This record gives sequence, structure tokens and C-alpha cells, in this order.
Amino acid sequence: MDSALGVRLWHRLSSSRRGLLPTAVSAFGILCVGVIYLGLLSPESVNYDATWYHLRIAQDYARWGRIRPFYDYSAIVPQLASIVHTWGYLVPGLDGAPRWMMALHIEFALFLWTLVGVAAGIQRLIGDFTLPATWASFFLFPIIFVYDSNIGGAADHVSAFFAMPVVLATLRL
Repeated sequence: MDSALGVRLWHRLSSSRRGLLPTAVSAFGILCVGVIYLGLLSPESVNYDATWYHLRIAQDYARWGRIRPFYDYSAIVPQLASIVHTWGYLVPGLDGAPRWMMALHIEFALFLWTLVGVAAGIQRLIGDFTLPATWASFFLFPIIFVYDSNIGGAADHVSAFFAMPVVLATLRL
């Protein structure tokens, strides 16, 4: 479907249906966000890569108090995800699994901002800034509910957080 055709069809909807559809789409999106949040409440949700790589490096950065070079082939270059997850290890008074849980919640916050970026990107690409509930279109691709794509401490969602701002900046340029 052409995007201009989709915008014209959207504007033809009556005002009563325009209120019902975005409400239903937003409810679906909130339900999906809730399911994702429930999935990260267990330390068992931490991915394999995060356990042996991203969170391990973050823990070492917090322990050393600085970014320090590794002599391990998999951790030679500092990664943004490990630096972001270091904040979860710098919170005083947390030990063990609560530090992992803090890192998961930081990743969840970045995921929520990614949804905001999705809404901004869709509205910018279509050209209609009055479209409500476009953020929920993220869940049309349900890969987020699969093990390797869930909120699990890996670098995927940290990278996704920056994807739409880069796209919007490129379009503006």
C-alpha cells in the first residue's frame, strides 16, 4: 500500500472510529510491553552472551573504576553496551543478581525510548504527525518475544536505541 494512500484512508475514518482504533492499538502495545517487562524480572532471563561478555565487562569496569583494556580476544575493544551496563554495577548496596537486574532495567528503559523513536520515525516517514499509537507497530514483528531478542542484557537493544535517531538525523541532513 502506498503511504500517501494510507494517509488518505486514515483521514477518511470518522472521528468516532479514529478514537477507538488508536485506543485498541495502544492497549495491545501496552500488553506487549507488560509481557516483555514480566520476562525480565528473573535473573534467569539474562542471555548467554550477556553473562559471559557484556555484563562481565561491565562488572570489571565497575570493579576497576575505569575503562581498562582486556587481554582477552573477545573483549579487546570497549563496547557501548558494556559501558551502559556498568551503571547497573555502580549502584551501591546491590550484590549479585540485583546488579544484573539493574542492568536489565536500564536496557528496558532504552527499549521504551526505542519505541518512542519508532513512533517518531514512522510519523516522519509518512509525514503525518497526528498519527496516534504508531509506536505499537513495533510489535507487528514479534521477534522480541524470542529468547535471543528479549531483554537479556545483550547489546542489541542498546544499539537499537540509537538506530532511529541516526535515521532521523540522516533524513534531516
